[in-house]
Amino acid sequence: MPTLEIDNKLIDIDPFTIFGLFNKGITKDNRFKIMSNFAKKLNIQAKLPTSFASIPVLNNQNATFYYFSNLRAENDIDELWELFESALNYANHSTQENRKVLSYYFDIVINKKGNGNSKITMGLY
Repeated sequence: MPTLEIDNKLIDIDPFTIFGLFNKGITKDNRFKIMSNFAKKLNIQAKLPTSFASIPVLNNQNATFYYFSNLRAENDIDELWELFESALNYANHSTQENRKVLSYYFDIVINKKGNGNSKITMGLY
């Protein structure tokens, strides 16, 4: 596993980083191993994907969507969760209000240190 926190004591994580752990430039076998372990640990019963074709990959050296606790703002991870939830809400109910909320959090998160338009767009994909 990559270093996810400065002292290796993970206190919080966002959903984009979870997906980033296996959607980065590593071998296909390692991607499947990571997904399989997540499925076992979280007791996920759904069938695992058999292909990663067309899934964009993150840079191995920048696969988290937040910085270490001493370098990030207090709400960085919470705002990543808000973006994730607002994207799901908009995907399920494409109302103008849901689009407004999604746009609001997208604008906040792309301006976080280490992120940007392309990285967040890949995460949403």
